[in-house]
Amino acid sequence: NYPNPFNPTTHIPYSVRKGGHTRLRIFNLLGQNVRILVDGYKAPGKYLAEFSGNNLPSGIYFYQIQCGNFIQTKKMLIIE
Repeated sequence: NYPNPFNPTTHIPYSVRKGGHTRLRIFNLLGQNVRILVDGYKAPGKYLAEFSGNNLPSGIYFYQIQCGNFIQTKKMLIIE
C-alpha cells in the first residue's frame, strides 16, 4: 500500500491473475475484521482499492487479499 504509514487514506494496488471471487479485508492486531474493501467477482486485471482509516486509532493493521487458493497478508500503519 502507499503511502505507508498513512493518515487518513492509503491505496492498495492488487492484481487478479485468474478471474474469481476476490476478497480484500482489513484486520487489527487482534485479528478482528475492521473493514471489507472488496468482496465479489473480479475479472483478471489490475485494481486499486482505497482505504480510509478515519475513525480508527493509530496503530498497526493488516490487509489480506484472497482469490481462489491465493492468500497474501501485508502490514500497514496508521499514524495521527
